Amino acid sequence: MDPPRGESAAAPPPARWTIAAATLGLFAVWSGTFVAFEMLLAPREGEPPLGWFDLVAARYLPTAACAGAWCLIARRRESLEIVRAHPVRLLLSALFCVPAYNGLMYLGMARRVEGPLASLLTCLIPLYLLAIGRLFLDEPLTRCKAAGLGLGLAGVAILAAARGGEGAARVVPVLLAAAAPLAWAIHSAITRPVTRVRPPLLWTMLVLAAGGGLILPFLPFVDRGRIGALGGTELLLLAYLVLPATLVGFAVWSWLLRHMSAGTVGLTTFLNPPMTLGWKVSLSALFPASFALSVFPLEWLGGGVALAGVALAVLSGPGPGGRVAPAVSPEKGGN
Repeated sequence: MDPPRGESAAAPPPARWTIAAATLGLFAVWSGTFVAFEMLLAPREGEPPLGWFDLVAARYLPTAACAGAWCLIARRRESLEIVRAHPVRLLLSALFCVPAYNGLMYLGMARRVEGPLASLLTCLIPLYLLAIGRLFLDEPLTRCKAAGLGLGLAGVAILAAARGGEGAARVVPVLLAAAAPLAWAIHSAITRPVTRVRPPLLWTMLVLAAGGGLILPFLPFVDRGRIGALGGTELLLLAYLVLPATLVGFAVWSWLLRHMSAGTVGLTTFLNPPMTLGWKVSLSALFPASFALSVFPLEWLGGGVALAGVALAVLSGPGPGGRVAPAVSPEKGGN
């Protein structure tokens, strides 16, 4: 396949420190999105500025407009070729990437799943990819990987039951947030064959544009008055989610996919939980009136069990099909 416009096939690879810096910078931004979700959906005090679907629309409609405009202006011919060649795959990928992943994550967080816990649950993506490969792609599941899958699911069960006094009111939101990475894993499995033969950045921008288009029929359910009443802080948070976290973040991610091994890309998932916790600890210390951080002992245990399961599955050998699926961003996001 010809290199994307503006790139030379003989261009030297970037230095390792450049790749490392880009990866750390990207996950520093993406991990911060979980704190932004908390502030917009479940603040410590007062009414939440947005409902879960309001946030999906407020984030991804502007994103879709920008991504679609770039595809039409900068890469019109290639974009139309991809749409004609992969219409169903594009729509399914957009469905699981935007409304499904974000809707489930925001719905769980609107019901008080804390940012650090939500980011930890994104580490289940490699486990879900293992299950998808075994069930639908006839890919082998070794004993170590099966044990890792079991540990990961046990960790989620512990997390869901950690605050036992809250009963089903706690279990259901955690399970919703745990289902969001499953939607992302399905999106990754659908996307993987295309990004082997098409430019990852262009495909990603098309997915974002199509994902915003899927939201349009449901605009009557968006509380536009609530969005219009957002204050300066909330608008800055939305701008953060649209620009650095999504448009710039996805572009950086696509660049990383061209220069990192598949196994390394899969392991970057583990950067999200500690960085999100770092954001929350720092903000709780600086603004105690606005940010609260409470982690129950069973949540530490459940998180450790889940991460141990993921580590066992990922480090015991190649992922599904001999590789870890490349597009396993935890924030696409989540983000």
